[in-house]
This record gives sequence, C-alpha cells and structure tokens, in this order.
Amino acid sequence: MSNKHLEEQKLLIENFNSWINEGKCGEEEIDETAGHYMEAEPIEEEEDLNEIVFTSGAIYAVGRFLTSLHKLLGAYNEFTKVTDEMMQDSETPAAIKQIAADVKQAGSDIAPASGEVAQDLPLGQKLTNKALKYLVKKHFNIDMDIDVSKLKIPSVSAPEKPE
Repeated sequence: MSNKHLEEQKLLIENFNSWINEGKCGEEEIDETAGHYMEAEPIEEEEDLNEIVFTSGAIYAVGRFLTSLHKLLGAYNEFTKVTDEMMQDSETPAAIKQIAADVKQAGSDIAPASGEVAQDLPLGQKLTNKALKYLVKKHFNIDMDIDVSKLKIPSVSAPEKPE
C-alpha cells in the first residue's frame, strides 16, 4: 500500500479518536466512591480497521502480482513461438538465433518457479476479475470480497447518573 494511503488511514484514525475525546469532554465526572464508575476499554474497532487496510493492501499486491505474472507468461509463450519460427528459418543470422535461444532458455524457468499458480493462469485469454478472485482464494487463501458490514463504529454514550 502506498505511503499516501497509509497516511490517509492514520489521519482518519487520529480524527476519529479526536472526535471520541471531544464527546467525552462534556461528560460529568463520575464519583468512584459512590460505586458507579466506568472503566476505559480499548476500542477494538480500530484493530478491525487495521486488518481491513492490511487486507486491502495485500489484495492489491497479490492482484497486481498475478496480473503481471499472467502478462509475463503470455509474452514468454508468444516469444517462444517467434523464436521457434526463427530457428527453423534458414535465413535468420546465427547470432540472432543464439540470442533468441539464450533468452528462451532463461525464460523457461519462469513457469516452473511460479508453481501451481502458473498452471492455473488462463494464458492466451483475458485474466478476468472472477478468475483473479478464484486464483487469489485458491493459492493464497485471501478472500477478495471484503465485507465491510462487519465493522462496528464505536459510540459514545453518556453514563447513567446515580440516583
């Protein structure tokens, strides 16, 4: 995730905490000796927000990685076809054939190094969002559909006044 997005998230959290603190400034102090007091509890929602920020960043990075790998393997497959044609052409200079063969050999490690992910990429086809979601879930166990409805916004309520 970019520094800009991280800074924006930090600013949002700081503003939210300021808002919460402003709401508490107007509250009356509770006499602890009367047996009525509130203990401050940490706000767990902030942790949920951090998890979603991390998950969003991870999803973005994994999506970009798979898209780049898809393009790279597709380009390598196209390069292999062109190289094979050049190798069979008797008019192609030997120096170019050697360079093409060396590059083809170097690129041949890409797919095996990518493991099962490379086998599941739909080469020669467009990598759709649906296919990307499937690959991310299958190989990295990350669900690209973040359900923000599970987030809870903490509320500030006035404490009950003793009678």
